[in-house]
Amino acid sequence: MQDRVFKLDRRAESAVGALRFVAAGVVALSTFCLAVQGPGLVMWVIIVLAWLATAFWLVAGSRARRRVREPGRWFLALRQDALELAEGERTTRVAWGEIKNVEVDEDRLVIVVERQSGPPVVIEPRYESVTIHELRNAIAGAVAAQQSTA
Repeated sequence: MQDRVFKLDRRAESAVGALRFVAAGVVALSTFCLAVQGPGLVMWVIIVLAWLATAFWLVAGSRARRRVREPGRWFLALRQDALELAEGERTTRVAWGEIKNVEVDEDRLVIVVERQSGPPVVIEPRYESVTIHELRNAIAGAVAAQQSTA
C-alpha cells in the first residue's frame, strides 16, 4: 500500500478560527452592555456563563490560528504499517492490526477509530479535499487492505 497523507485544510481552519473570534467579540460586547446596566443576580449568572463561553471561543480560535501557522504539524497519514495522526506536538500511531472499527460519529461530526486495546482515536475532519465520509472510507479501506494481506 502506498502512503496516503491528508493535509490540514488551512482555508477552512482559518475560517473556523475567524468565526470563533467574531462570536467571542459579539458575546463579550453584548454581555458588557448588559453588565453596565446593573442586572440582577440571575442575569449576572448568565453574563458570567457567557464570559466563560467567550474565553473558550478565544482559546479555540487561537488554536485554529496556530494550526494554520504550522500546517505541517497537523496531518493524517495512512502509512504502510499504521494510521498516523499528527496534532501539533502529539502524534498517535495505530497499527492496522490494532484497529477494530472505524465509524463516523454523526452527533459530534468526528471519525472514531476503535482499537483492540486502549482508548479510541478521535479524528476531526479538518483535511483538504475530503469529506468526513470519504475520510472514514479511506481509513476503513486501508484497514481492510492490510488485514486481508495479513
